[in-house]
Amino acid sequence: MADYIASDLSPNQKDAWATPDWLYAALNNEFWFRLDACASEHNFKNPCYITEAMDALSMENWKDVWKGYLHLKQRWAWINPPYSRGMIKAFIEKAYEQCVNHQINSVLLVPATPDASWWPKHATEIRFITGGRVSFMNPVTKKVVNGNTKGSVLILFKHSDLGAGQVTRYVDRDRLREIGEAILREREKTDG
Repeated sequence: MADYIASDLSPNQKDAWATPDWLYAALNNEFWFRLDACASEHNFKNPCYITEAMDALSMENWKDVWKGYLHLKQRWAWINPPYSRGMIKAFIEKAYEQCVNHQINSVLLVPATPDASWWPKHATEIRFITGGRVSFMNPVTKKVVNGNTKGSVLILFKHSDLGAGQVTRYVDRDRLREIGEAILREREKTDG
């Protein structure tokens, strides 16, 4: 299969770039995610996930995703939203709503553009990923592709910290990669 670049992708595929496994593994090691709130059948990172067809943005309470799922209260949701027009803002607003109304905490991976109109005013923590850009997985080839045009940031909404002021931190991309790749290697040993 030929290498695909962004211009070779359909509009749906352009919004389906996946989080690299090492990054999710490193963050999951800290947050123990219970939900991937913005996934597809092909790129979900958690067995409990919400697809575009399920529509996380219109759901009253994300805990209702799976019957029998006890709760997400004080638990963490992972969100790597589509970057197309209006979607980042919509997912930030929904994550905040879920945090306030249902005590569901969230970590969002978005471009590091604090001058954007969607930049969150109520996030409890902002973590800038420094030391290089995150390369995402192509939705067709499933290969990690370099060339991300912007840096990345993690936006956190934590119910117990709402109203306490926003904390800004910096985390090194290569350190996250070291942690994530070590976790993935260990998983391969135990699974293989």
